[in-house]
Amino acid sequence: MKFQMPSARWLAASLFLALPVLAGAAPQYAVVHGWPQSSEGDAFGAVAGLGVDSAGNVFVFHRSGRTWPTDDRLALRPIAKPTVTVLDAKTGAVLSRWGAGRFAMPHGLTIDDHDNVWLTDVSLQQVYKFSHSGELLLTLGERGVPGNDRHHFNRPTAVAVAPDGSFYVADGYRNSRIVKFSPEGKFLLQWGTRGTKPGQFHVPHGIALDAAGHVLVADRENSRVQVFDGQGAFLAQWSGPLLGRPYAVALDHAGQVYSADGGDQPAAPPDRSAWVLLQADGTPIARFGQWGRADGEFQMAHSIAVDAAGAVYVGDITGGRVQKFIPTMDPNPKYSGPAAVIQENVDAYNAHDVDRFVATFAPEADLFEHPDKLLAHGQEAIRQRYAARLADPIVHATIRNRIVVGDYVVDHELVRLNLPEGPGTMEAIVTSEVKDGRIARAWLHFGPKKLDSEK
Repeated sequence: MKFQMPSARWLAASLFLALPVLAGAAPQYAVVHGWPQSSEGDAFGAVAGLGVDSAGNVFVFHRSGRTWPTDDRLALRPIAKPTVTVLDAKTGAVLSRWGAGRFAMPHGLTIDDHDNVWLTDVSLQQVYKFSHSGELLLTLGERGVPGNDRHHFNRPTAVAVAPDGSFYVADGYRNSRIVKFSPEGKFLLQWGTRGTKPGQFHVPHGIALDAAGHVLVADRENSRVQVFDGQGAFLAQWSGPLLGRPYAVALDHAGQVYSADGGDQPAAPPDRSAWVLLQADGTPIARFGQWGRADGEFQMAHSIAVDAAGAVYVGDITGGRVQKFIPTMDPNPKYSGPAAVIQENVDAYNAHDVDRFVATFAPEADLFEHPDKLLAHGQEAIRQRYAARLADPIVHATIRNRIVVGDYVVDHELVRLNLPEGPGTMEAIVTSEVKDGRIARAWLHFGPKKLDSEK
């Protein structure tokens, strides 16, 4: 028996309904009120850096009451209170604290693929690598001594760590350069001088790496993000009123970029401050927030991080707080009926859980390439088709839009994966028919592919 794809007229009508949403509607996020939990004595003070570990816990690097002096003379005396606080992502409860008596002016925080915690101190002129629990593993720079050479920094702001353990330091307020080191901390290369031309910086304040190894630098005072290859060759720059003045950058599994716009900080506020969601090529998708003190507002958005579930965390250095934003559209709404089955399928795919993924299909399910090319019949064939793909940690599907008509669910997806030519993304339309709580048939329509190297 030959199974038939839902009629072309039905599918065309579905996509007609979907495309205007894609073209005109931005993702929506809601601030989580009452997150994190707070009690007497829990005040962060100035929140300088943020990161999320592999378990989803949120690390906050804060100044515990110390402020930046108006004369710009930074003290070397360590802050007596803890300066690193670890929060439960769901509840906002404090899980642990450390860093007391060690840091003088906390700034950047990065968590690498092995859950090591990288920190910078702009007063002590040092970069640190700590274990997840706060054991010091590596120190770069001479305590309290500024410089512009292979062994010294001048107010280093942030760190980005590559999968091979090598790392880049944004240095920073005074040196306007990016420095790359080996995993052991040996100097490898540097680039950048003070200026406004491509490859020059005026306060490289934040730094991040994409999956292709491109280096994204938040060039704060030049109001732009610059993109380089791993050896420092200039590739692109992003700027404009929607981006604002980027203080920090972060990326999610799908390659989307998140930036903290700290505003221009005039002598007399109000000012502008927000966080910005961008496509992988730097095209702004949407801005969230404004200047202010209410929930969802910022006095100076200074740091940003995103977790595997899509929640966004923004550190407000002037407001002295962290806020959590969650998507109010995919991937985390409360689904029911066929949409709930498909969401479970997508969640299992992104969790790389083959058993859970296969269980969303009926025992005799059929998988087609649009319109009627049979790719797999039955759960075991589907398992064989997807086992290798889900073993690849880079694989991730982002739902761009979803419509539901009766038993049919149509998803427009952006899939991150390793293409034959290298890592990249592929667009796809997936139409699924759900019967008795499982996927009975699914049709895959493969769209454009784009290599990370083409950005």
